[in-house]
Amino acid sequence: MSKLDALSQRRAELVARSAAQRVELTMAAQRLQGPVYLLGSVLGLLNSLRRSPLAVTGLAAVLLRTPWRKLARWPKWLWRGWRFAQLARGWAR
Repeated sequence: MSKLDALSQRRAELVARSAAQRVELTMAAQRLQGPVYLLGSVLGLLNSLRRSPLAVTGLAAVLLRTPWRKLARWPKWLWRGWRFAQLARGWAR
């Protein structure tokens, strides 16, 4: 086998490996497409709410009228909800 044949074979192996890596990268990008779209939508909503004087005024009114003890429960509820969502997501897989 000549040196040219060895180089040709090596090139064919590298081209095949790069094609396989391209397929893996495409699959990874497709898996991330949904979460990235959702994140963009949520950030857009938050940005529009941040600029809305009505939303800021409503939030301030709710915070002023709500006893602080009730607000202290929210992080615990959010954490429990997050853990439940992770558990449900694990079961779905």
